[in-house]
Amino acid sequence: MQALSSIIHDHRSKYEEYNTLKYGNISDFYFSLYPSNGNATEAGLAWNEAARDLPHVGTWAYATNWLKSASSSIYTYVWDHAPPGQSQGTFHQSEIVYVLNALYANAVRYSFTEEDYHIAEVITGYWINFLRTGNPNEGDAYTAANMSHWYPNDEMSKHVQRLGNEWGNVTVAEADKLEFFMDYFHQQTPY
Repeated sequence: MQALSSIIHDHRSKYEEYNTLKYGNISDFYFSLYPSNGNATEAGLAWNEAARDLPHVGTWAYATNWLKSASSSIYTYVWDHAPPGQSQGTFHQSEIVYVLNALYANAVRYSFTEEDYHIAEVITGYWINFLRTGNPNEGDAYTAANMSHWYPNDEMSKHVQRLGNEWGNVTVAEADKLEFFMDYFHQQTPY
């Protein structure tokens, strides 16, 4: 039991140690938004929530900054569907086989379901529409009733499109969490 107690304590203390180092002078703000509440389970949940919020805010912020000198819209998204039969969950670039409608090329590696083929059909429709018209909603590549409208990025709405298990706009993060990550980004030194 002592060993288990040490592991749990170590996980919580590592959470606090790492995030204090990462966020420095704004780490108190971080811990007020993502508290561990003194236990390892809460530390893990807080870690996961922050790990989701950071790239959502970063993607939205990048696109918002890009729009300042752009002459066309930019469409941002978050991918939330994990390929079946693996334990990594949703991972970087896991949407590519769906976007290219190339599940057949990965059928030996993953046991794709009917849902996977449907997701591939819908997401491919968005990409083909975008290639045809510059707008993922126009072009008639896929006209199913469940193809939600994909709004372009803008500074006011603070939304990105969710693709995969669910479809539609989602808020990048709660207002105070968005403010925190924007403060964090503004403190970074470009290299």
